[in-house]
Amino acid sequence: MGTVTIKQAEKVLPAASKILLELQALNHILNIMEEVEIEIDEPNSKHFKFVTKFNKSLHKMSYEFYCLLEKLELKGCLVKDIEDGVLVFPAILAGREVFLSWQFGEENIGYWHEIDEDFEDRRKIVELTLF
Repeated sequence: MGTVTIKQAEKVLPAASKILLELQALNHILNIMEEVEIEIDEPNSKHFKFVTKFNKSLHKMSYEFYCLLEKLELKGCLVKDIEDGVLVFPAILAGREVFLSWQFGEENIGYWHEIDEDFEDRRKIVELTLF
């Protein structure tokens, strides 16, 4: 994956945030489905068909989930935290490789952090020029 500029990241942000919403919904459903335990006391063909259909649905949703992740990567961003709605964009700022950081509720990309740092460590983009 290459790097993006702040302008490029902000240009894809509306589409990326929609995809992230879809990912959150799928992630929620997948988490619930993965908790389901199916016990069959007296197996018959209806039970096996149900289990097969359930597993097929689970795998189809998992596939859709990873396809959406791939769509985001093709737009130049990565999901840092699905539940909190955090996206990062690999970028070069002030000659350094960093992540631009965005979270649901923010109007634009105004933060960055080092590649090996977390969301809690992010700083305002204007602060990068102070280094």
